[in-house]
Amino acid sequence: TTTWEKVSSNLAPEGPPVDRPEADEPSFNSPQWMMRCPTEPVMTTACMTTQDYNAATQSVKDLVSSLPRRCDTEECPQADLAGCILRMAGHDFMDFSNGRGGSDGCTDMDHADNAGLAECLYEGEFGLGTVTINDAYVQFCDQISLADFIVIAAEAVMAHLATPRMQQSWVRLFRNRFRYGRTTAFEGCVFSEGLLPNPEESCDDVRRVFVNNMGLSWGEAAALMGVHSLGRAKIENSGYPYQKRAAM
Repeated sequence: TTTWEKVSSNLAPEGPPVDRPEADEPSFNSPQWMMRCPTEPVMTTACMTTQDYNAATQSVKDLVSSLPRRCDTEECPQADLAGCILRMAGHDFMDFSNGRGGSDGCTDMDHADNAGLAECLYEGEFGLGTVTINDAYVQFCDQISLADFIVIAAEAVMAHLATPRMQQSWVRLFRNRFRYGRTTAFEGCVFSEGLLPNPEESCDDVRRVFVNNMGLSWGEAAALMGVHSLGRAKIENSGYPYQKRAAM
């Protein structure tokens, strides 16, 4: 949990106005524009209790549990949703550099690096209607910022996937160490283009992103990349001529 605490606790500076940018400003398709909220969404979580955290994580666990448990070479819905949620959280915090970025909810959904994330964030898939992070977020969007909620969703998934013996220990660890107050950024995030690691650069980009930019050790970077044991890799998203299926 020490590695997770490091990468998810980067707090963004005070957020910009809620007004959508003018057409002549640089295009950046931030998740906040796509998420449904029946009221004005909060940009910064002002207050959060243990009960609030428990309710938010339970809403995410319920989403994952609502999907079929079958897992074969063709379909593995629970693992796919879990992997996508963790990938969304990772792509959000991996743009941290020189005190900017991090877990701020500002990820360009039109960028090739983020292909496939829209399905679990707000579009829905698995043939079961809208099974997305938004289905849980919409219940808390007037109280919890999207930047905070993405971190909460990732923690909920990690605890949910722990072995039964360790599940409650992970729940307590995440809950006790969670820091609310991240501001959702949705303008001025163009700087993050190209900051995510390029798989073609191998260890050089592990050093650049995880060690140099984020301040992790090589061991912590290796632990973080273990997340790729979940979910899938689709040709149309990764750009590589093969697919990967990982079971839960």
